[in-house]
Amino acid sequence: MQTLAKPKPFSFSGKFLALAVIIAFLSIAVPVYYQPAYELKMEKNSGKNGKHSNPKAREQAEQEYQKVREEYDQWDRKPNKTPEDKEYIKKLRKLLERLRSKKDFSGENHSQKHKGF
Repeated sequence: MQTLAKPKPFSFSGKFLALAVIIAFLSIAVPVYYQPAYELKMEKNSGKNGKHSNPKAREQAEQEYQKVREEYDQWDRKPNKTPEDKEYIKKLRKLLERLRSKKDFSGENHSQKHKGF
């Protein structure tokens, strides 16, 4: 007659235990390692729609605008203007408009529509 072998009771083998420890370690270590050391702050000027114009150029345009504005006011207050004076005042007015657009330029807006979910 044949004797039936008794099944071995379930026990953790060394390989299984080592594999379980490695998986547990990786599940904790990987998220901690890849966590950023700093928080990225989303400010108003970040992204494509942020202000792209050069601040120094805007300041320079503001200073030039103030100088031209004073000169324009002086010429505009003159009581008896000759035709040459009127032409010069007209040129100053155009220059003021150009400088105003330069000093007020905040940058290009690449996308106006909200990109929703």
